[in-house]
Amino acid sequence: MATRGWGRIINISSESGSQPDSVAIEYASAKGALNLFSKGLSKAYADQGVLVNVVSPVYVVPFHSNLRERGGAALKRGLTLCPSLCVDGKRTPEPR
Repeated sequence: MATRGWGRIINISSESGSQPDSVAIEYASAKGALNLFSKGLSKAYADQGVLVNVVSPVYVVPFHSNLRERGGAALKRGLTLCPSLCVDGKRTPEPR
């Protein structure tokens, strides 16, 4: 990309990278590292036409995740779990 003078890199991160939850510290650490890595790449290659961005969606629990079971603790602390999508595209109910 730098050789061509044009490129786009979009990394998918999470709000957990900047506001970690105690339920998934390792996940938050990885996303925080991705955020810093992306910022470093952006500064290194911006003058060569390569833009690096990070998209950070809010907290979403995948249907198949064991966080769904552990999410009860998060709900007790006042966190809200957003509706997630199954593989077949149908919305699944969230624990309340």
